[in-house]
Formats: sequence, C-alpha cells, structure tokens
Amino acid sequence: YWAETNEEHVTISAASADRALDEVKRGVTGVDEDGLPAAALVNGPRNAPNPFNPSTTISFRLPRAGRVDLRIYGVDGALVRILAGGTLPGGRHEIAWDGLDDRGRPAASGVFFCRLRACGETRACTMVLIR
Repeated sequence: YWAETNEEHVTISAASADRALDEVKRGVTGVDEDGLPAAALVNGPRNAPNPFNPSTTISFRLPRAGRVDLRIYGVDGALVRILAGGTLPGGRHEIAWDGLDDRGRPAASGVFFCRLRACGETRACTMVLIR
C-alpha cells in the first residue's frame, strides 16, 4: 500500500494504493520543477539487512542537493525517530538506524516504516526489527 503522511503519523489506505498504481501504469509519478519525471528522481529508501537486529542501514540516492527529511514510524503511525533533517548533496547516502527511538530507548520488535521526503517526492519502505 502507498503511505500518506504528515509530520507525526502515517496512514496507509487501499484508495491511496490504487492511486499509486494508476500513476505507475502511466509511467510517471509526477513532474519536478525542471519538468523531469519524478519517478526518475529519488531512488530509495531501502534498508539492509531486513529483518534486522540490532541495526540497519537505510540507503537512498538524490539526483541533486536538496532538503532531506528521513523519519521512522511505528505500525501505529506514531513517530519513532528522526534520522535526518537538513540539506544533503546529490548522490548516494547511507544512514544507520540503531533501533532506538528519539529518547534513546530500544524500539520493540515489529514492523516500521521509513519515510523519505526529498526533491519534492515522498518515498517509503517497510522494515522489520526482530529483538
């Protein structure tokens, strides 16, 4: 399913998944300010290993320098950890998540969503933490 997010929660719905599928069938998920297809812009996020214990590395590629917001959410949609917020150069990036929340407490075993906002796009991946 496609993830729709705000700053604190992630909502996953069948309707948004259908909308995303329609965009994929058309071959383009949007157009950036330069008129380039958004589908070709941001690559990732992906994490490895998955499932993981105690940490995982999240990788993504940016086509150019830009503001990046990388957050981890629990399956309930609650914000768990902010991993990156700021400007990064274009190219490949790797950011480790140690399985801790923003207060330094270990997250429980379960499913988590990693949301990346960059270059006018929002992308997500699913991660599994096994303690």
